[in-house]
Amino acid sequence: NLPAFESLRGAHDEAVHIRKRYRSRELRHLLSTHGFQIIRLIHWNALLFPVVFLIRRLLRPRGVPGDTPSRSDLRPLPASVNGGLERLLALDTLLCRILRIPFGTSLFSTACKVAT
Repeated sequence: NLPAFESLRGAHDEAVHIRKRYRSRELRHLLSTHGFQIIRLIHWNALLFPVVFLIRRLLRPRGVPGDTPSRSDLRPLPASVNGGLERLLALDTLLCRILRIPFGTSLFSTACKVAT
């Protein structure tokens, strides 16, 4: 599981030291050049992608990178909101099993090492 799309970079990425967000073709290339056969590679958390994209674009720091201490932009949510998000992610998981969605906040892959 890796963070997807550099355009989603935000304060949380810096706070938890995420150096890179990936595109599916980058991950596919990385795995194959290191001797892995991809079994499955999907984007997930697609239903929240538009919201995360807009929030991250609006909240992107305007100052010089590194001029303030890094703090995550994630905060605890009320139980009612959390429950709604859990249902949304359950639907997202179901959609990922049925459809090949070309975007999401994360990439998930299963792969196996090719015998040499």
